[in-house]
Parts: sequence; structure tokens; C-alpha cells
Amino acid sequence: TGCSALMAATHSYGKCVKCKEAVLGKSAGCNALGKIWHTNCFVCQDCGISLYHSGGFFESKGKVYCDTHYKDREAPKCAECSKPIFDQILNALEKSFHPSCFCCAECKTVLDGKPFVPKDSTIYCRKCWHGLFGVKCARCTQPITPDGDGDARCMKALGNSYHIKCFSCEDCDTPFSKNQGAYPINGHLYCREHAVARSKKNSQC
Repeated sequence: TGCSALMAATHSYGKCVKCKEAVLGKSAGCNALGKIWHTNCFVCQDCGISLYHSGGFFESKGKVYCDTHYKDREAPKCAECSKPIFDQILNALEKSFHPSCFCCAECKTVLDGKPFVPKDSTIYCRKCWHGLFGVKCARCTQPITPDGDGDARCMKALGNSYHIKCFSCEDCDTPFSKNQGAYPINGHLYCREHAVARSKKNSQC
């Protein structure tokens, strides 16, 4: 937006909208936004730089700003760093982010264009979410995290979940299958051979 100078030498053109003093003298004032200003009062609201000599200004809610501070005020703020976003913007969870600020809260991996899981307004990558809040393997007690396809695959038995590699006899590590069933004893899983052996041992105690 531009402004125009008042050219008469001593005539009063009224009062400056900012300082409320009379505008007198050649080139002492200017018109902008339909109002009269002293040229030295026509400055950015935030930094005080002269807008009369800058060649342009921006208005917001009746106040005038230079290009830099207008953008600072009007640009959306990043929900993570609180700084204005001037270039690329990432919108998620009804908030705006710099793409580089949209990170997993745990491992800090940038999640721009990647799957993420929100919890209580906090963002996690899938791996960290499963590690912190996901299902734990009943045998090794470690979290069951996603594989390369992004899925957390597991086996279930007796109301528990197991890593596929952990779903095996606890004595000989023989994997359970359709032909090799799992036999529970005291919350642990065994193949038929070792389940029988343990049952005999327990009966002798």
C-alpha cells in the first residue's frame, strides 16, 4: 500500500492520527488509509522503521507494519516452535507446523510424509508408539513393533500376544504350527514333548 505527501508549506491539514499534533509545513505529512500522518510518525508498529520512505506498508487492525513484521503477525504459527511459518506448511491434528518441526516426541524423527500416531496431542512414530504404549510380548516382555510394512504382526494364545519368533517352545524353541501345537503349563508354552516331560516332573515333586 502506498501513501501520498502533503505539499503546502504552512497550511494545517489537520491532526496526525498517531500523535494527535497538527500537521504543518511542506512534506511534513502524508495520507495513508484515508488518514493524515506526520511522515516521522508513519512508522512500523513493531520495529519503528519509516514507512514513508520504504515504498510500501501493510495494515492490520488499523495499525501499520513493514513487510517483515506484517508477515510475522499474520503468518500462521508453528504449534511446535511457535515461530511464524512463511514457506511450506504442514497441517495435522487441527494445527500448523513447519515440516521440519513435525517430529516424533520420543526419537525426534521428522514425520513429514510418514505415518504417525497421536496420543494426548503428542505425536509419535509408529515404532516409538508401540514401544511406549503398545502390546508387549508375553515371553520376552519386549514391545511388539511394526515391521517394514508398518504392521505389528504377532501371534496370540491364552489371551497373550507373542512375537512370531517368540511363539515357540520355551525349552527347545521349536516353532508352534498347525502340526506342532502349544501346550500351556503355569502360563508358559511348550511343545508336546516338553509339556509331557514337565508334567511328569511336576507330578513327582
